[in-house]
Amino acid sequence: MYENCQQEYSQRQAGVASGIVLAVIIPLILLFVYIAYIFLKKKQREKEEEELQEKNYEEQKRYKNW
Repeated sequence: MYENCQQEYSQRQAGVASGIVLAVIIPLILLFVYIAYIFLKKKQREKEEEELQEKNYEEQKRYKNW
């Protein structure tokens, strides 16, 4: 009888511990994904701005040569 109670208690404690771990890990993973998304979005925007500046520079050079 005592073994059954002890086993149920251990299973319950393991379930609670697993729940707490998941409650911490899932938001951390989501936060990491969000930060990575923002970082990549910023890099993409910088790359597009750089390409636009290069294009404008090339157009200016072409018009100066006319």
